[in-house]
Amino acid sequence: MARASSTVAPLPDRVYLFNYFEKPPIDDSLFKDVWSKGAVYLKKSDEFVSTHLHSNKDPNAKFPWINFAIARSPKVTFLNPDDWWKNYMVEVQQHKLVACPAGYREIGSYKGNALVADDKMPPSDSSRFFITAVKVGQGISEDDLESNWKEWTGADFLHGKIETSNIGDSHFYKRFMMAPKFQYTVRTEVNNMDDATGHEIAKAAN
Repeated sequence: MARASSTVAPLPDRVYLFNYFEKPPIDDSLFKDVWSKGAVYLKKSDEFVSTHLHSNKDPNAKFPWINFAIARSPKVTFLNPDDWWKNYMVEVQQHKLVACPAGYREIGSYKGNALVADDKMPPSDSSRFFITAVKVGQGISEDDLESNWKEWTGADFLHGKIETSNIGDSHFYKRFMMAPKFQYTVRTEVNNMDDATGHEIAKAAN
């Protein structure tokens, strides 16, 4: 039986970027410096809302860094690069960073809440995020996945496993521009959780 997903009223002036970075051949400090240089420039764009760099705490993860960004339109620099950004991309390539970016739109949420990030306070030291990247296998239609995403992506598991007071919403995104490595991504925010607990829950969810 299919589970109908909660839907959100689409925000017409919001697009999202998920950029999955493979293990970089440089140390973490230099990687964050390179990323921060781009983030500082992005903040000058009128289309920019916010950007977040997530560190994967699984030591064996294929993607140890994930960048999540929010913009008001596809005209934002990282989706519509200007000369500065093109030169910055050359610098990124010189460090041999392998990134898998794509533009997404939010198409659903577990609790039916739209993501509001414009005036959101920075995450606390106890904030953690579960990010689920989804490829659609052969024989599975987009309609089937979008109807069953809560169960199939592990969102049901997370919301059943974690205390209600410690878990926010799970937001469901679908790729709309750039060649995707993952057609869908789910991002869930939790609080009052240490790295070890989060790692164990992630292992159980998989």
